[in-house]
Amino acid sequence: MRCNKTGSHPLSFKLILTISAFFAAICSEAQQIVPDYLRVADLFGDHMVVQQGMQVPVWGFARPGAQVSVVFAGTTKETTADREGKWMVYLPALESGGPYEMRIQCGNTRRQFRDVMAGEVWLASGQSNMAFTMSKTLNADSDIAAADYPGIRLFSAAYAIKIHPADTLATASSWQYCTPGTVKDFAAAAYYFARDLHLSRKVPVGIISASKGSTRAEAWMSAETLLTLPAFREKVRKQLSSWNEKSWEIYVNESRTLEQQRPAIVKQAAEGIKAGVHLPDYRDEQWDTVTSPVTMRKIGKPAYWGFVWMRTKLQIPAATDSIAQIELAIQADGLQVYLNGALLKAKQSGDVYRCVIPEGVIKTGENTLAIRILTYRGRAVVDKAAGRLVINKNAVIPITGAWKYNTSIEPRLAQTQTYYTAPTVLYNGMINPLVPYGIKGVIWYQGEGNADKPEEYKTLFTALVQNWRDRFRQDSLPFIYVQLASMKRPGEDGSYKWALLRDAQFQSLDIPFTAMVSAVDLGEENDLHPRNKADVGKRLALAARSIAYGEELVYTGPLFRSVKFTSSSAQISFTGTGSGLISKDASVLKGFSIAGNDKKFYKATAVIENDQVKVSAPEVKEPRAVRYAFESWPDGNLYNKEGLPASPFRTDNW
Repeated sequence: MRCNKTGSHPLSFKLILTISAFFAAICSEAQQIVPDYLRVADLFGDHMVVQQGMQVPVWGFARPGAQVSVVFAGTTKETTADREGKWMVYLPALESGGPYEMRIQCGNTRRQFRDVMAGEVWLASGQSNMAFTMSKTLNADSDIAAADYPGIRLFSAAYAIKIHPADTLATASSWQYCTPGTVKDFAAAAYYFARDLHLSRKVPVGIISASKGSTRAEAWMSAETLLTLPAFREKVRKQLSSWNEKSWEIYVNESRTLEQQRPAIVKQAAEGIKAGVHLPDYRDEQWDTVTSPVTMRKIGKPAYWGFVWMRTKLQIPAATDSIAQIELAIQADGLQVYLNGALLKAKQSGDVYRCVIPEGVIKTGENTLAIRILTYRGRAVVDKAAGRLVINKNAVIPITGAWKYNTSIEPRLAQTQTYYTAPTVLYNGMINPLVPYGIKGVIWYQGEGNADKPEEYKTLFTALVQNWRDRFRQDSLPFIYVQLASMKRPGEDGSYKWALLRDAQFQSLDIPFTAMVSAVDLGEENDLHPRNKADVGKRLALAARSIAYGEELVYTGPLFRSVKFTSSSAQISFTGTGSGLISKDASVLKGFSIAGNDKKFYKATAVIENDQVKVSAPEVKEPRAVRYAFESWPDGNLYNKEGLPASPFRTDNW
């Protein structure tokens, strides 16, 4: 046999090519077809809880056209994956119980989930007060140690921000038994809610946590819904046209890098000290001047991130070696206090910093007080209320005059980026992958992030509720939400805006199948995140037992119903009075104000008369409006005998 120059048979090369092409085609087709490919939605796994009393949706992904079977609790359901590879079946409703096994099969691929319970499933969502973990709560040690409930199962949806709806969660999560080890990093309000529901209903409870701090309501809504709202339509259109998944990921990573660099910049910043700003002889004539109280809005920096140096002069009539201290009412994210160049040790108590002045620092005549404030989001405030220098506890020199200030000496800090507050991104990354898992209802704690625009909130929240009901395919899905806790808010208009946000939440009660629980009495004066989440969870569970399960019980405090004006007073009627109205501390009612046609509100006298409250003030001869606890840090004490607080309200729309 004659060979060619390579020594091969003259036909072998063509034969090899043909055979190679044949096998390549088979391999390529096999890769494209993936006959046994099967993926089940992320919420399905060992120890999960499925909702009793309703059809159970089970879904996932397979090869288009592939047959998928689901076997559960004696029932087998079969379906075919659609052209996009998606499949879904609905299993018959179950009564509470278990454990069960769920088997899902596609070709030779099988997924099996064990220890599945039928019970009550709730979704807990919102911003930081819902994300707030058990380890930070008031009674963390004892409550965590007692959290041994095999009948409660916990699921935490991984934090993710996506520019388009995702089918899967960003990182794998799994259902966990409720134990001291698993609950310590779980959402506290959600746990307390689940615990109370489990103990009262005596059924398994699955609680799904999907929350992120510092977020706005619109971040938790789908693009389709936001496009129906004129206030958001253009922003959403621009966002959808400006980003794809790759460019969005690059932007997010760059933003996170800037945030990670911030602590190092704060730690290293020392330009002011190097320039001698803290020293008495520093020349500050070119600095701007502001009078106390000082807010970032007042100096033209309403959203400022960075340092502010402030200097003022104090006149001491006679030098003294007596015990002296400076007291400053300051809200800040960081503070250094210098007197005549000496750094004073500042001890904080509430929003007052007390600085003991070492011997030899004070001098007769002019003294220079310099402070360096660190502020995030422009929330720093220097209040005149407690600004003073105290000598021997009785000689008081007020610190209430003009301050020189400068914001350009130290480096400005990178702001928190808005990638996780952008419209739709949290819905896309954290809610869409959960849809349409069978749930009984939603508990929601959010609103702080939208307090800058309270006038939008009711429309926004109403749309959010409908959005989630549509996606979970339940027209009457119970939605129970928390009215904002009390807190002092810095700035000229912060207090009123928080009151307006609470009012928007109160007005949202006209959405069917909703309930509101007030946390106005659970706040902490200088902390956005009150640690008492046990009462939040308890009140949410009470509301759920009424709204979702039809139990006859009192779940809300007094809610404004109507007002009747007379020539000298106003008679307020309420729902939610329970066994009767009371003053919680048995003192006179507080927190009421009343106004006439001039719209000037005066502190009012309020008296309980059966299930009504009579309100009056000598300054108001013809009342036209009443408000109760209508500020950020209210001093109200109206409750029902069940121990639930009255919601703040106003009868006007001024």
